Amino acid sequence: MTIASRLLSRAVVGGMLSTMWLLRHVDRTLIGNRPRRSDDEFQRDPYPTFEILRNNGPIIRSHANRGWIVVGYPEVQDALKNPLLSSDLRRNRFFLWLLQAATGEHPVPFIDNPPMLNQDPPNHTRLRKLASAGFTNRFVRSLEPNISARIDEMLDRVTGRGHFDIIASLAEPLPAVIIADMMGVPEREQHRFITWSHDLLGATVVDRPELIERAARAEQEMRAYLIELITQKQQDPGDDFISRLVQSHMENDSLTRDEVISTCILLLAAGHETTTRLIGNGIYTLATHPDQLARLRANPALRENAIEEILRFEPPVQMTLRFVAQDHDFHGRAFRKGQMIMLNFAAATRDPRINERPGEFDIDRQDIKHVSFGYGIHLCLGSTLARMEARLALDALLDRYESFELMEQEQCWQGNPFFRGMDRLFVHARPAA
Repeated sequence: MTIASRLLSRAVVGGMLSTMWLLRHVDRTLIGNRPRRSDDEFQRDPYPTFEILRNNGPIIRSHANRGWIVVGYPEVQDALKNPLLSSDLRRNRFFLWLLQAATGEHPVPFIDNPPMLNQDPPNHTRLRKLASAGFTNRFVRSLEPNISARIDEMLDRVTGRGHFDIIASLAEPLPAVIIADMMGVPEREQHRFITWSHDLLGATVVDRPELIERAARAEQEMRAYLIELITQKQQDPGDDFISRLVQSHMENDSLTRDEVISTCILLLAAGHETTTRLIGNGIYTLATHPDQLARLRANPALRENAIEEILRFEPPVQMTLRFVAQDHDFHGRAFRKGQMIMLNFAAATRDPRINERPGEFDIDRQDIKHVSFGYGIHLCLGSTLARMEARLALDALLDRYESFELMEQEQCWQGNPFFRGMDRLFVHARPAA
């Protein structure tokens, strides 16, 4: 790409972002009582903003998004199973144009070779059935001893320290190592998955072209690595996820090499980052609610329910996108072809019509409702694995330490609006007797 064309792309992106900023101002004017909060305030605690949005109705017109924001729980659920709302990013020209201009000479992440998450039936149905062969319940359950051993190794490294960073010591490396183990990646190569995973999420930050470009490079690097690994697995298959994908067949159909690669990249980007945030958000939430932490220590049977309440109260995935495939009415709103629909999971899980006292964190809560792993045909394929990793991490921390308290530190919530989690989380931990 020439310097002139790169400058032109940057100018185009700059102009489009200026337009988005103006449209956001229009949104604030039209949506009554929207709080005038700084980016830092929103980053620390987005939920007051979501509550005020929800008070304006479950579905809100958004000019900045060229479409709508859905914040009500029943409406989000209905949108996730609405066949007239597409997961294919290519259906929205503005969004696609912005990504293409930002990446310059690089392929657009998740566009040129979209994973099943960004595809619609019937191809999504085909890909999910084939990919699910690598995610059988038996296979996932078989990983539990390895996950527990990895957790012990990681916590052994910080044994004897008065304080440590939960994110760097456990929440970040654990899911990456487990996914790499699942794929059959040699241990000496596993550190690269953490870097790739972080960079890939930059593709969702449309107003940061440098992050989108970095995500594109990460996807290219991982794709090149996986091509070599898949070739090895074809020649010498083992009992790992990639070998299972390569050998997966259904009615004389099988995954192509590009489809295997896209599935693996999706697993890394979605599985690693979601689980990292689930563990980190869980420890943060329990530490800031000592009464609930005490109840959890007193009653270990509540641990699985506590994971569900963490998913509801501080969902790692805050929102996702859909695109209108054809004109239709949705809960009294006129959706028009090509419009972008932002489905706000974090607002929906605190909808008082569905969960009573939604602003309270309560591990005894019954009939917990959330959409933190999606819903319908796009329900997260790795949700069982994510829950298992979070539960085993929580078990190990509670069993090893009789108490842990947050240390004074700067707020370090990450800035990506689609995901919620911390860059670091220092705790003072007292070992159990």
